[in-house]
Amino acid sequence: MVSAALRGDVREQERILAGELAGGWSFAVILAAFVVAARRRFDRHVDRRMVTRFAWRFVLKAPGGDRFQVRDVDATLRVFMGDEYLSDALTDVFGEITYAVLFALADDLELTDQQVVQLVAEAEAEIVGTMADGRETDRSILGDGRYRRIHRPYLAEKHWLPARPDDRRPPRTPKPPAGRRAPTSLAGRYVLSLLLHRGAVQGVSSDDVPNGDLLRVMRTSFAVAAPLYLHPDPDVREIDALVATTRKTLLLSLDPMKAAYLVRLAVGERVPLDGITSEDVYLACSLMWSVIAERWDRDEAVISDIIAEAEAGIEANGYRLTPGA
Repeated sequence: MVSAALRGDVREQERILAGELAGGWSFAVILAAFVVAARRRFDRHVDRRMVTRFAWRFVLKAPGGDRFQVRDVDATLRVFMGDEYLSDALTDVFGEITYAVLFALADDLELTDQQVVQLVAEAEAEIVGTMADGRETDRSILGDGRYRRIHRPYLAEKHWLPARPDDRRPPRTPKPPAGRRAPTSLAGRYVLSLLLHRGAVQGVSSDDVPNGDLLRVMRTSFAVAAPLYLHPDPDVREIDALVATTRKTLLLSLDPMKAAYLVRLAVGERVPLDGITSEDVYLACSLMWSVIAERWDRDEAVISDIIAEAEAGIEANGYRLTPGA
């Protein structure tokens, strides 16, 4: 049935579904075929930004692809490629994603009908089973014909990035600033106090800080700090390490893909932010900034200078922050 679907033999697919599989079928074959195809397209050394690019093109171009968020497709691919630490980012539609993306992977691999048969046979020989946590998928997806191949690749080989080595570079610590700058806004002073673990700012309640100011200062100062903490052109897995540390030490429920996308945005990558709210931004940036500050031994001169730089950038863009008391 899976082979017929990938080959575009709709009549055969429907015959099998209505006849031989009318009493039910195992999702394991689809999952196994997805894993085989995903790992064939993206080996373990691939620059993970290519996976995001593929997921983005899938959502934009694949029949039915616009039903999904890019980061959910990205997470599903990466988990079954071997990045199991992202499994908490899998959504309830992961099963439907594996089925839908399987067609796109077949297109990107440019599989002929004979190669499809071989891929499914390989999947049958290496059944990986369903998810250990018992997640199920909506099995009605197989009969509606929404998902199909477009018979052209989603990624052009000439646009691929070089493979990345397995070794990870350790985080960096910036040199102390030559001058001395301090936050001048109410939000800037409040963020500095939070990062230095000083407790409440003297004479300032959290209720006194405008939410818009606080979000801008936290988000912008984190965007200044992250490129100083990571190396230039960071491997996505180096970014994941910051997210993993944050989840382990501060908040396990932090969404790993949302957080990683925000770091990737901070270091200059273009990533989709669909479905990421201002609350998500503040939570992720404040927690990861706190981890970075701890790594830097809460160096007041460094952190203060970064927040002051963020304030200057915010005001240069035409937004006036509430002055500090």
